[in-house]
Order: sequence, then C-alpha cells, then structure tokens
Amino acid sequence: MTESHVNTIDEAFIQRVAQMVIRRLAQMQLADMTAPAADASRPAPPPQASCDQKIVTDETVAARPVGTTLVIRPDAILTPLAKDTARQRQIQLVRCDPSNGNQAKATS
Repeated sequence: MTESHVNTIDEAFIQRVAQMVIRRLAQMQLADMTAPAADASRPAPPPQASCDQKIVTDETVAARPVGTTLVIRPDAILTPLAKDTARQRQIQLVRCDPSNGNQAKATS
C-alpha cells in the first residue's frame, strides 16, 4: 500500500468521538439510576412468623415486627389484649389448619 492511500485521523476528530462515547455512557448510567427496579413495582410480602403456644398473649404479639402475619395453632387461646395489640401493630393473626398444614382464616 502506498502512503498516499493511508488516511490520517486528526486529533480533533478523536476528541469528538471520545466526547460522544463519554456522553452516551453518562446517559446510560443516568438511565440505569433513574429506572425503577423490577421488584419495586410489586410490594414485598409481609413477614410471617409462627407461634406454637397454646395461649397467645400480648407479649407474644408485641414481640413481632409491625405488619407481620402470625400463624397460630388452631386451638390457641388469644387473650383480648393480644387481639388489641395485633390490631394496633397491624399484625394479622391466622390460625393454621392442621389437617393440611395450610393457613385457615384470619382471626378477629
């Protein structure tokens, strides 16, 4: 190949290309930072805990985080204060159905 056919790239062209690349990378990074996470569109399920105590007291309920679903025995006795504490702390009390191991219904 002769020297007359070789194209030269001037420094100004290289700087423009580099600036374009940097600008696009910055735009992509900004888009990634502002895009909502895939899991953010769907709320996380509330924490769930189980209690195998025969008598469920307010101390048992108060020890759980706010918004927890507390699965209790089907024959558990709930104290009135435990019910009030659950209501105040937005804790759902659910009795477990021993026949199939699934949750039955929420208690009031």
